[in-house]
Amino acid sequence: MATHFILVRHGQTEWNKNERFRGRADIPLNETGVAQAQQVATRLIGEKIDAIYSSPLRRALRTAQPIAENHRLAVQPLDGLNDVDEGALEGLTIEEARQDFPKVVDDWLNAPGHVKFPKGESLKTVRIRVEKTLTDLAALHPDQTLVLVSHRVTSGVILCHVIGLDLDSYWNIELDNASMSRFETRRGGYVVTLINDTNHLRI
Repeated sequence: MATHFILVRHGQTEWNKNERFRGRADIPLNETGVAQAQQVATRLIGEKIDAIYSSPLRRALRTAQPIAENHRLAVQPLDGLNDVDEGALEGLTIEEARQDFPKVVDDWLNAPGHVKFPKGESLKTVRIRVEKTLTDLAALHPDQTLVLVSHRVTSGVILCHVIGLDLDSYWNIELDNASMSRFETRRGGYVVTLINDTNHLRI
């Protein structure tokens, strides 16, 4: 009775394009991101999907919307899929953040598992909540397929968890905007079957 997860990173925003720390800022998809959301939905038209969960931030909800419409499902906002709280770094570029928080930025780029964002969260905190979220969803949806729409950081932490990597390995997993990854429950753990698929964006 495996639960199958399709993990989707939301489409592009202007802050993605300009490489700013996004965190909990509720920024919209840009024009490219809206098109990417539709491309993800088109890719998944033939899939049997039983439920769709999304971060409550609008860039994720907007990415989930066309998938839900195609499958006649409601998008269910879920706090466990929310982005990391980047606190004082939110809205800054890497270079801007480096001026006031040089050690935080250095750790973020080289040892992310050891970072706690000033006035924000750590990846360890994110990992605790995503572990519980996945466990709860698997119990609620045995033998079903779920779409989870989330963010770069949260999705990366999810994949570190299901693969069995420590959080300092976070940057070893590439996750593009509107990419799709897949994993499933198996033998008391998880098996990953796909990471960072973007073939649907090349149509």
